[in-house]
Amino acid sequence: METVTQTSTNGATNEWYVAHVVYNDTTNETLHAAHTPMQRSKGGEAHTLGLDSWCVRPGNYSLNMWDYSGLSGASLGWRGGGIFLTDANGCKVLHATAQGTGNATHYFTVTAGNDATPAVCPNGTTVFNKSEGWCTYDIAGELSTTCNALDVRSAITTASSASQTDCQTGVCTNIKCHDLMMHEMERAAGDTGFGCCKHVASAAPQGLTPLAIPKSRANVTNPVPIVSSVQNRFVATQNVIVGGVMIHQTRAKYDECKGKLGSIAGNQCPEATETSTDAFGVDPVFISTSSLYDAQTQALACCRSDLAGAMAQGNAPNSTSTLQAIARAEAAGIEGAVAGAFYARGELNNQGTPYGFFSQPLEGRADGFAVLIDINLREAAFNRVLAYLEEGFFLDKYTKTLTVELMTYNGQRRYLCALAVTFAFTPGGNIEIDYSANTVNAQPYYYDAHDASAERVYYLRVSMEALFVLLVLLMLFMEVVDLFRCVAATGSVHGYFASVWNYVDLASITLMCVCVVFWGTMLGRFSDFDVSHRYDVYLNNNQAARLLELDQGGSPLTAFSNVVHEFGTIVAMHVLYITFHGVNIFLCLLRFLKYCDFQPRMGVVTR
Repeated sequence: METVTQTSTNGATNEWYVAHVVYNDTTNETLHAAHTPMQRSKGGEAHTLGLDSWCVRPGNYSLNMWDYSGLSGASLGWRGGGIFLTDANGCKVLHATAQGTGNATHYFTVTAGNDATPAVCPNGTTVFNKSEGWCTYDIAGELSTTCNALDVRSAITTASSASQTDCQTGVCTNIKCHDLMMHEMERAAGDTGFGCCKHVASAAPQGLTPLAIPKSRANVTNPVPIVSSVQNRFVATQNVIVGGVMIHQTRAKYDECKGKLGSIAGNQCPEATETSTDAFGVDPVFISTSSLYDAQTQALACCRSDLAGAMAQGNAPNSTSTLQAIARAEAAGIEGAVAGAFYARGELNNQGTPYGFFSQPLEGRADGFAVLIDINLREAAFNRVLAYLEEGFFLDKYTKTLTVELMTYNGQRRYLCALAVTFAFTPGGNIEIDYSANTVNAQPYYYDAHDASAERVYYLRVSMEALFVLLVLLMLFMEVVDLFRCVAATGSVHGYFASVWNYVDLASITLMCVCVVFWGTMLGRFSDFDVSHRYDVYLNNNQAARLLELDQGGSPLTAFSNVVHEFGTIVAMHVLYITFHGVNIFLCLLRFLKYCDFQPRMGVVTR
């Protein structure tokens, strides 16, 4: 494998290494012991080309690029540099850059094959014809004319070094055709000592015109599949968090501060009753005083189409027709449009700064603003989201309520738990806190098919519950018979309802019937209840701006909110079920005393 390294403007701080991927989770980590000899330690000069050859066994690998310059923004990372990997057949394996980041990880696969015999390159890539530079790689039209002729070299002799030989036959034969390499620097006469290649030079500094990055064929697939494993997050070591932490805020509308001294409080005050769904806050990436501020992203604030903005908010349907309409709008051109922009014009405030938070209609919730803290977030990404909320002013004086919800599952006990903490911001300035924590057995009839005793307990339970239902129906039947007997004897129902004990009987039997119906309804809801471990709500929490841009038109957020709402409904039914049984225990005790009326001593209580 041939490795070409072009260092950046801070070349002494650039290093890279290749590691064999023995495990790959969402942190993109590899075992330290799996490092290969392929590496470049930091040190040396800037703007230099290095060429090395390595023998690598077939398998999955990661190329880890690091920069220790300590700079930020455009100067950080391998600015103007990069790494190219080609195999012995001349097939492109990887083109990696890490511009604007302190470190980056790229994956590639080395396939088994006969190195001595050029073959069809994997993944649809093209064999490079190094005798003509790399311009043969999917470059067409005017771009193909920007390539230099093959550099004139001294003849390779027995005295030539290995590096000289590599320069004559390798990728260095046509430096100007290398995408991104050398494009952000200027060259002057006499600078051919940087690296092993002969650069384009002139008597005065000459800027190299940036070339479009060549693209491989349309059918190319990622050589190393992205592992979308889900991180387990625990509460009290045994309870796995489902989905993440849901934060939902309701906000008050603005209103004029009334009264004689209203001006002291400012021109606007929170309206006590009406709720606002207007966008608010700011995207702190575009605020110079924010820790998330990125100077390079400022030009990308605006503009995308209004429909694309609505879809990012979760206020446009995730459908093929929506996507087609967005594509047509982008193709037709938007006034002031910028490629890769994060916000639509209507998503900017009066100062031209993007709003940070947008409302989404969610079933079972008051109109407001929802944020999901993804369970897959690592510490750095988690801190970035928290900074976005804090520095984007997610909480302010117009916040009415803030609800934090968490759903967990205990695999050993098979219990789902719903925890909700609500912070109510009162007009007096106090914060009232209310919370609820409810658990429900998600599989009440589960038993291990290989456990004979558990199976016996299961059948005993089903039998007892069936007997209970029959007894409830029998009691109801007997009570109806008593009513008809009274009507037959007296011609009126007044005699039946003249006794307080009959009211107790009817209340107890009614509660039993309601509990039976509730139990059956809960079982039906649980049989239809389905929940995923994780919901991929946001497009990319690591993108440069708009960290809370919803993916798929907000449908994953809606799905998770519906799951939480459905479970909340089941929990509410379960709470009523337990409450009714508690009341019925007291009623059953009264009925027991009633039926003991025949006993002289017990009759003293009931007569």
